[in-house]
Amino acid sequence: DIRVVGSDGQKDRLVGSGYLPQWAPRGKRIVFIATRRGFGVACFVDADGSHEQCGRGFSAKSILWAPDGKSIAFRHSRKGRLGFLDAHGRNLRLLGKRGDRVTPAAWSPDGRKLAFFEGASHTQIFVRDIRGSHQVRQVTHEPESTTFSNVQWRNGRISYVARLEVNDFEIAVMNSDGTGTRTLTHNDLRDREPAWSPDRRELAFASSAGLRLIGADGSGERALTHSGLVTDTSPAWSPDGRRIAFIRTPMPMESATLWIVDRAGIQQQRSAIAERVRRLQ
Repeated sequence: DIRVVGSDGQKDRLVGSGYLPQWAPRGKRIVFIATRRGFGVACFVDADGSHEQCGRGFSAKSILWAPDGKSIAFRHSRKGRLGFLDAHGRNLRLLGKRGDRVTPAAWSPDGRKLAFFEGASHTQIFVRDIRGSHQVRQVTHEPESTTFSNVQWRNGRISYVARLEVNDFEIAVMNSDGTGTRTLTHNDLRDREPAWSPDRRELAFASSAGLRLIGADGSGERALTHSGLVTDTSPAWSPDGRRIAFIRTPMPMESATLWIVDRAGIQQQRSAIAERVRRLQ
C-alpha cells in the first residue's frame, strides 16, 4: 500500500496500491509503480488519494521526477529506451534506439539533461541532452568490472557510488562533464546512498558501519550513527540542513523504523510514525 502521513504521525491515509512511491519535487503529486495486467506501470495520484492516473500498455522502471515536477523519466521495459510522461501519465515520448537497455540515473538541476546507465550491469555513466540536440556524452571511463549506482546531480557536480570489487563500494564526485573525478571514501565499509546537504558542502551516506558525513572535497569524514545490531540506510536531509532522517532496521531483519539525527550525530530520536515505516525511497 501507498500511505501518506503527517510529520507528526497523524492523518495517516491510504492513497494507492503499489510500491516505490516518490513525491513530486514541487506540488502534491505522487508517482508509484502498480501492477496492472502483469505490467509494472507508472501511476500518478494526488496526496489525498484523488485523481489517480496510470500509464497503459507498457512497463516502467527506474522512475525519476524531473526537477520541475511536471514529468518523469523512466526505462521503457519492453523497448529498452528512455521514456518520458507528464505528471498525469500522458504524452509518452521515447528517446534512443530500441534495445538500448538504458536506465535513467539523475536529472540535471535545470531539467535539460539526464544522466543514465547503459546496459544491464551499469558499467558506465552517460549524459544526454533532453531538450536540445539530444547529444550523448560518456562521462565515466572505468574498467568494465566497475559498476555504478546512487547517482545524484547538484549544481554542476555528480556524485555516485562505484563498486570497484566484490565488496568494495566507494563514493566519488565529478563535474557534470566527467572531469575532476575525486573518490571521497577509501575503506572497506560498503559505502552507499550519498545525499548532498542543502548547501552542497557535505554528503551524508550509509555504510556498513552506520551513517557517516564527509565534505564534498573528501575532508572531515566522521560517523553520525554506529551500526551494530541495526542497519541504518536512506539518509535524507531536512531543508535547513540541520537534521537527517534515516531508516533503521534491527538485525535480524525486522520492522524498519524512522529516526532523525542532527548533523553532529547527537540528539537521536525516534519518530512518532516509526512503526509504520517499511521503506523510504
